[in-house]
Amino acid sequence: MKQEFDQEMAEEVYRAHAGLNYSLLKKFINGPECFLHYVAEGQAETNSMRLGTATHCALLEPAKFESTYAQWTETTKSGRRAPRSGKKWEDFEAAATEAGLKVISEKEYDQALGIAKAVLEHPQAASYLESGCAEVSFFWANPALQGEIDADGKFNDIVLSQSKGRIDWYAERKGKVCNVGLKTTSDPDPSAFCRQATDLGYDIQWAYYEDGVVQLVPDAEVETIEIVASSSAPYRVCVYEIPKAVISVGRAAYLNASLRLRQCILTGDWPVSYPEVVQFAYPFYTEQAKTVLAMGK
Repeated sequence: MKQEFDQEMAEEVYRAHAGLNYSLLKKFINGPECFLHYVAEGQAETNSMRLGTATHCALLEPAKFESTYAQWTETTKSGRRAPRSGKKWEDFEAAATEAGLKVISEKEYDQALGIAKAVLEHPQAASYLESGCAEVSFFWANPALQGEIDADGKFNDIVLSQSKGRIDWYAERKGKVCNVGLKTTSDPDPSAFCRQATDLGYDIQWAYYEDGVVQLVPDAEVETIEIVASSSAPYRVCVYEIPKAVISVGRAAYLNASLRLRQCILTGDWPVSYPEVVQFAYPFYTEQAKTVLAMGK
């Protein structure tokens, strides 16, 4: 079993390496059907994913940015951005692929550079990025997945008994090991981002990664930091320190999910997400919910 940091591993090598990453685990938490579909079909790249990846490169690996991305700048006769279809697009995409480039729009290109500039101009964010390593792959033992769990071998190349992750930025700062993440969002303000992070299960990823780092450097004090930037101008930046209480809640969630995933693989029984009839209820913060509460029902 591989248990180490690897600063040189290319992304495609990391993705092909066996191990349970956060993306797979999150799919299972969303529902066993989501996990099985993701394993079979993968996931198409969304606009937000494409921007996030480009921003990571522009900020954390700036020397690679120009040689990694090609801009789609074609416009229509009316001056609008041309759609990604038709012969011009196909020729452009083919040429970019042949050159080993990833295609992004002119807007996405400018956004990635704008976000990177804003982060580096933010005093707290910049201080975490003064020294360290970008895109560090690491592998560790998942305590909930020890031993062979798939007699048929169908999932062993994905899960095995180890976890894997890819840290955006790994650094040592003020006597601590820092696991620094970078996320783009529509609104980095705490009133919006904290709700978004909760809804999307970011606490699970934070705990998953922090536990992996702690396992590999057990004598170090580990700090998890998330640099959050708005995806449109003006590019506001907020730096979040993730408290240990949040890590604890996320840890309970990922361990529970790991155990349930192990059980599904062992038994071959993949239950549906919602086996029972669910009673509809208004969200607690709506006026309708308050009305129902006042009715005593």
